[in-house]
Amino acid sequence: MKKLFLCAVSLALMTVLGCGDDKSEKARGDLSGSPTLTVVLDAGVLDHDAEPPPPPPGGRPVTAYRDGVATEMTEGQAAAEGLSVIDLSNYWVPFIFSERDGPDGERLPNEFRPIYRKLANDWHYESRTMAEARRVVERRIERARNARIFELRQEGVSEEEIRELLGLEPEDAGVDEEVPDAGPKSGAGDSEHFLEVYGIPPSLSVLRRRAVSEIDRSCYGEVDFDAIKRFDGFVSYRSNEAAKAEAKKGRTFAKKMRVQMEKLGVEDPLDLASNPENKMSGGLIRIAMRYEALMEAQKLLVCEGLFDLSPGQYFRKGGLDWKTHQALSAFEKKNRIFAWGFLGKETLQALQKTPLERLYDSFGRVVAERIVDAMGIIEDGSAVDAEGKKATYKDEKGEVHPVPNLVAEYTAHLLKHMDLGTPQKVVNFLAAASDRRLDRLFVAVPFPSLPPYYSDKMDLKSIIDRGDVWYEYLYTMDGKKRGQSRKRMPMNTLLVRWNEQEIPLVTMNTTIGSWRTELASDGYEYYKYKNSDVGVRVWKDIVAGPVWLPPETTPVGDMVKTVTFRGRVVRVPNYDEFGPWYGSAYGLVAAFHERQIERKNGEFRYLDNGIRSHGSVDYNSILRRYSHGCHRLYNHLAIRMFDFVLRHVEFKRVGQTTAGFSRTGEVDEESFTITLRSRGYKYELLKPVPVEVLRGKIRGKQRSPIEHYMPKPDVEYGDDAEFLPPEYRKIDEPDPDAGVAAQ
Repeated sequence: MKKLFLCAVSLALMTVLGCGDDKSEKARGDLSGSPTLTVVLDAGVLDHDAEPPPPPPGGRPVTAYRDGVATEMTEGQAAAEGLSVIDLSNYWVPFIFSERDGPDGERLPNEFRPIYRKLANDWHYESRTMAEARRVVERRIERARNARIFELRQEGVSEEEIRELLGLEPEDAGVDEEVPDAGPKSGAGDSEHFLEVYGIPPSLSVLRRRAVSEIDRSCYGEVDFDAIKRFDGFVSYRSNEAAKAEAKKGRTFAKKMRVQMEKLGVEDPLDLASNPENKMSGGLIRIAMRYEALMEAQKLLVCEGLFDLSPGQYFRKGGLDWKTHQALSAFEKKNRIFAWGFLGKETLQALQKTPLERLYDSFGRVVAERIVDAMGIIEDGSAVDAEGKKATYKDEKGEVHPVPNLVAEYTAHLLKHMDLGTPQKVVNFLAAASDRRLDRLFVAVPFPSLPPYYSDKMDLKSIIDRGDVWYEYLYTMDGKKRGQSRKRMPMNTLLVRWNEQEIPLVTMNTTIGSWRTELASDGYEYYKYKNSDVGVRVWKDIVAGPVWLPPETTPVGDMVKTVTFRGRVVRVPNYDEFGPWYGSAYGLVAAFHERQIERKNGEFRYLDNGIRSHGSVDYNSILRRYSHGCHRLYNHLAIRMFDFVLRHVEFKRVGQTTAGFSRTGEVDEESFTITLRSRGYKYELLKPVPVEVLRGKIRGKQRSPIEHYMPKPDVEYGDDAEFLPPEYRKIDEPDPDAGVAAQ
């Protein structure tokens, strides 16, 4: 009966030729590129809350692919034939979140490992922040219910009538009973939540659901992709009023443009401006084209289900209002575009692609992360030398080679051997697989040899170039903002020392510190310069699922978050920022910068100045803004970086470390208590990796960091402010010397 139901669901979604278990030929599907798909909607049998079963003695079953030909074998057989095994299963988790050294090693549970897996699969998971919100809401409901029960009893209402009035079960009538957990669950996992920009790519089952439910939507046929392709400008969100005005103006000129085109027999708006009989200026035509591009982009976003179209909700057609901005932002997250929810650049390029093409891109990114993790590679074509030129290396014979893009090269090899070289073939492959099959999907393919500088243990080094550095205060003493442009941005390059050379493997954007808000002991907020240490440090400790412990200078208000739970708005401690969580202040992984000092006996001691290289949820800050001194990385690149380090540097697995942090404070007379039990999952490198932080180019007259506090222009400082610099005075205070001069 269950199979009949699953087949009915499949038929409702798209054309189905058969329904069976994943051992049948029909379940495997036709990989020839035909648009006719075989779909099996079959739930996986593995427990979402448990680790998958360990591999049998002979190794897991794998599907080996050579030039499109599939052969079933075991991991051991694949290794014997020189094939590399890639974990494409729904239960994949990056090595950084592993729990043991080898199959026989002691298991040290990693707190974030099951969380990562659930988020990648869109399985339900309630974050600690939302769990706290649920607790607060349920406590409020319970108090209100108990108060109502007391009132009804005072009025002489019987217990049976009370239960009937409040809809309570008999055992729920007591004042001290807990309120039942009624209503829908809340938190990640209720729907697809697009976490790829935060370092958690979707599983293949998630991509499969997109292939089955999205690709053939008829509403895509209503989108004029040519109108989007014609537009090469940029539209940002300013306000709803501005969007309304721009939409009105755009609609007017679009009508005029179409009238002109029909009159002159022009089919493409791009040809209208060059027509000698055209009466519209090029500027007005561009406004009309922008309007039409936005209209079509909105149709696409509606078709993707990225607008809230519940009763009373609407968006401004042809204008980039707040709703459209939010929908574009969701679109960007879905397609791992690090942007701001505006129409332009990478977002515009993705909108110009068909849903089939974008799914193909997503599939490529997903398998790339699996390959990087399994093969212990990192080169992605970004590596540059000290002069900013593409990195090269010399082999043992002295011949010069460019540092390869192994990520792209190996991904292309996997797609080639699995015969998944076109978008339609990928859709066929995904739609034909069952969730049961994807729960256990391991593939084996032949890859090219690694470059000669590779080995099990590699001599690694990181160089962080701070780029252009400004020490000057952000504002003049009369409150005017200073211009502090940067041409050279901070970059982190990982190198391997081999054959008497330092070979750059990958270069990543990163951040440095600057002026940040800090709460001083006098109770006022000031600006304080947060410097990024210069000189040689080491990475000795790497922490997966790191927890940020807020310093005493952090205002309590900055540690509290407003969330909505079951329609109720509440404020709770922001555990999402503390971690472990993809949105924590340290992202998904952090490496501590420590100063290595040698003792007289030859041993070393390590000084920690609070600087880290770490992932970040604030991905748009990495290209343009500053940190509190740490060197931020995109979460997926941070995982790649420190996965690679652990793969090639000997380490000791320490496991979860304790924190014992607790802090209580008030915000608007409401008390909050924050408790943090762990600092994260720790690896200790037995041979620390050197990190050289370059001074960079100092810009401006101020040649060293200002050590003292500086005033914030938007803060009213009283007479009890203790840390105002001597040269500061309130602008609204009379100048005492002015009166003397007048006399």
